[in-house]
Amino acid sequence: MSVTFSDAMTAATALERIVVLPDDWDSHGAPAISEAMITGARKLLGRFVVAGFPTPAVSPTTRGGIVFTWRAPGLDLGIEMDPKSGQLTAGVSWSGG
Repeated sequence: MSVTFSDAMTAATALERIVVLPDDWDSHGAPAISEAMITGARKLLGRFVVAGFPTPAVSPTTRGGIVFTWRAPGLDLGIEMDPKSGQLTAGVSWSGG
């Protein structure tokens, strides 16, 4: 499955919405997402697009990070960018037979 320009723009648009979130955007004290985190997310998203990955959902985390999520029937895959360490953490949930 190849990524279309429209798909890539959808993920990029999600990042643009995240960049304007203020401190306490979730009303529970979540920090604003830093510009460095947004820059890193843009680079990572670009690598996904070039590699032909399906388009992920892009969301902020309540710790100031960003998570990319792919969902398919019976399978969830997430890659989280940690704002403190700069590390990427992957998680998989599979409910296949």
